[in-house]
Amino acid sequence: MMEPGTRGQFPAPGMLHDEPAREREVLEFWRDAKIFERSLEQTKDGERYTIFEGPPTANGRPGVHHVLARAFKDLYPRFWTMRGRFVRTPPPGLPARPPARPAQCRSGWRRGAEQ
Repeated sequence: MMEPGTRGQFPAPGMLHDEPAREREVLEFWRDAKIFERSLEQTKDGERYTIFEGPPTANGRPGVHHVLARAFKDLYPRFWTMRGRFVRTPPPGLPARPPARPAQCRSGWRRGAEQ
């Protein structure tokens, strides 16, 4: 039970940490300690796990549901690396739909397809 007049466990305004500075410190530590390279070295003989990544938003505008897909693309490689597998992500392939050809843009793709 909280004491009367206390604010709980949250820091008082103005007492928050400088998160961008903290992130830079963590990234510097990872770079200096070669954390990523060490994780690859430790799992190089492990069972292979490949995650195939498609285009981030395929053919439409980004939507809220894309956040879930990006979370999975971050979560699963980390999980399997921690389980000892050697994780690789090949580069994304071709776009899901090729761009329209200039002739289709001028004459209309429906009319061109019917001829």
